[in-house]
Amino acid sequence: MSEESTARVILLALDLSPESQAAAVLAVEVAAAFGAKIEGLFVEDREMLDLADHPLAREVDIFGARTQPVERARLERSLRAQAVRARTLLARVAGRRGIAWTFRVVRGTVVDEIRTASRMGETVTLGRTGWSRGPRRALGRTTQRLLADGERRVLVPGRRPSAAGAVVACYEGSPAGRRVLEAAAQLARGAGAKLRVQVIAGEETELAALREEAEVQLADSDIEAAFHPLVVDRPSELLASLRADPCGFLVVPARAFGDGAELISLVTELDCPLLLVR
Repeated sequence: MSEESTARVILLALDLSPESQAAAVLAVEVAAAFGAKIEGLFVEDREMLDLADHPLAREVDIFGARTQPVERARLERSLRAQAVRARTLLARVAGRRGIAWTFRVVRGTVVDEIRTASRMGETVTLGRTGWSRGPRRALGRTTQRLLADGERRVLVPGRRPSAAGAVVACYEGSPAGRRVLEAAAQLARGAGAKLRVQVIAGEETELAALREEAEVQLADSDIEAAFHPLVVDRPSELLASLRADPCGFLVVPARAFGDGAELISLVTELDCPLLLVR
């Protein structure tokens, strides 16, 4: 099995938000299934630090209803303390499953540092929203950007803390789709879950050939799969199918739904975790 087809390293971006902590738990579970190690990353946000140098920047105490000037030195101390807590969180969560891990701190723009830190074949894991204060279901900006560029494996927790059901692999005939089948089989095996292959195509005439390809791809695996052909034009049609037959984990190819906006609409509404495979 190639390095690209199986993540041996999971890059976990931590910011201590509740969503980030959920991502840490998910990363450990996936690392156990893949036989991977975890590289924890805490980014000291340079944009936030630079804002502290602005003479009009103020801190708002939401409990005391008062403001005070932003002090860069105090902000830097706060970030260092957060990094220590992030490292402690990773050590605790990874230690429960005996997963090897490392941790480092960098300073820069969050999405750029994540992109720089992630290498070919690695999986990037981060929370759905981080500290974003948008609509309840909306994905955070960093998560949206990493999903939209389609250049990395991305692992995102679902809207619910846990989801029961099969590991579902979306197969549409691409090289990324074949890697999806391999990754989904490993996840199902590691979790002791059923594997369901959602064979998707824009035309019904394509489904039989795609199903045969998927069956051949999984023939040598030691896990039994159920196959569900589905004509799909939009992510909403896949969502309807997943809600009718519960999904515990969804694995999809990076370009299965065209541009990034279509994929983001799918992930926004998805209850279960998602692994995007390039």
